[in-house]
Amino acid sequence: MEGKVTGVIPCYNARETVADANVSARTCDGLVAETIVVHDGSTDEPLQVLRPLAESGTNTLFEGLNRGGCAARNRGLAVAKAPHVAFLDADDLLEEPILSGAVEAAQSNDADLVFSKAEIRFSDNRSSDIKQPFGLPHETERDAVANGFDGIWVTPSAVLWKRKFLSGMGGWYEDLHVGHDGEVILRAMLTGAKVTPNEIGRAIYNRGIEGSVSLSGGVTREKPAQHTRRKSKRCEAAREKDWDDNLTRNYAAIYFLVRKVFMESFLDLGRRILNVLREYRHHDHHGSKLHVQTACLIGLERKTRFFE
Repeated sequence: MEGKVTGVIPCYNARETVADANVSARTCDGLVAETIVVHDGSTDEPLQVLRPLAESGTNTLFEGLNRGGCAARNRGLAVAKAPHVAFLDADDLLEEPILSGAVEAAQSNDADLVFSKAEIRFSDNRSSDIKQPFGLPHETERDAVANGFDGIWVTPSAVLWKRKFLSGMGGWYEDLHVGHDGEVILRAMLTGAKVTPNEIGRAIYNRGIEGSVSLSGGVTREKPAQHTRRKSKRCEAAREKDWDDNLTRNYAAIYFLVRKVFMESFLDLGRRILNVLREYRHHDHHGSKLHVQTACLIGLERKTRFFE
């Protein structure tokens, strides 16, 4: 199976798109040796679409309760046979020659991760956003951590993984339901991953489709809490590397997160997140002079609740 790829597709309420995702993986450059679709407890009964594909021998189907996209990816990773693994959401597509370019880049540079180009398509008819590949030797490990602070990310469908490396670092964190794609890449970089870019082909990443694994939905109490845990881990990782000058951007991200939490009236959670900032000894406020003065005088919580 040298030079081959296993495609792993978590499927939750994607009956209308999962077959196309599967076909795009199977036919992309002829390099996909197997596709593994994990039915993650969907409520729209996609099995009517998936079972014929499994019975034809074109892919393996796993069924189970809804445990989230990361658990589904790990289930596929555990049984993958090819040396490389590509993860697609069930509404994503791969366009040739992305896998040929990514596999060649991986083999030429003995890379653990290959970043390719991605086209982000929006369901509300906004213009597509093209994300160019980045990675070593174009950026350093420190740059990758800083990118994470700034919200620069790579969609999972545009990443080719060396299977043994991803398995060795523990796969995807299953208790994380937001920002998991950025977290796994950051953890890979901090683990010592060798990364290289692939300049040809592209992944198509659809955002905002109802029922999508990647659909962010509305603001809930759990999402900002998980974002805070993720950002705190980044702070700890940067401090361990003596990269304190990178932390200001992450503190700012936490500040704006707590502001949003107060606006949604999750007051106890907002206070807990503010305590995280205080523990990091970060007291700066961001925004206009009036904003800063008001926040300093009456506090961020009262300013947000009474003036916005």
